[in-house]
Amino acid sequence: MRRVVLREHGGPGALQVEEAPRPEPGAGQVLLEVAAIGVTLPVVRLVHGEPEVPHLPGGEVAGRVVAIGSGVTGWQVGQRAVGIAFTGGYAEFAVVPAPFLTPIPDAADDAAAVALVRSGQVALGALRAANPQPGESVLVTGAAGGVGHLAVQLARELGPARSTSCSTGSAAMSRPPRWRCWRRSDGSCPTTPTVPWST
Repeated sequence: MRRVVLREHGGPGALQVEEAPRPEPGAGQVLLEVAAIGVTLPVVRLVHGEPEVPHLPGGEVAGRVVAIGSGVTGWQVGQRAVGIAFTGGYAEFAVVPAPFLTPIPDAADDAAAVALVRSGQVALGALRAANPQPGESVLVTGAAGGVGHLAVQLARELGPARSTSCSTGSAAMSRPPRWRCWRRSDGSCPTTPTVPWST
């Protein structure tokens, strides 16, 4: 299988693709054939920093279960899943601890599922902690980022009357055609994708 490895410091230019044996899941782990990966701030910081080398970047992965380690229940080979591979996620196959894995609904694609693993959990956790009430407004700063654009959508889905977002023009995300737009109170359109499944 192919995987990405950092064998020397030097930022993204030092990342290499290499051939490696397919990993086997250990006790409490599941092996996924990876269809989509997430590139998140923790991974970017590691690559730009000075991690112990060699380093196998990890993070959000989505794909199909191809092998199940001992002691794991509730999963079947062929089932679609998304989760966090703390190391070795940038590969054709990745081992994920079973408690950090969740099924992907049929209506969601792999890329959308990956986007919700970490950023979605942070956005949802922040909104639940804020506990906005009907009629209140939710202000999301930095709404063009991974957490921010999901927080805008989730705030709307969870029921506040208005959600407002802001970001600098240089940080604004482009909007693919399949995305819809929530209108701000001033009528302008923030750049936010639709939530692919309910929370």
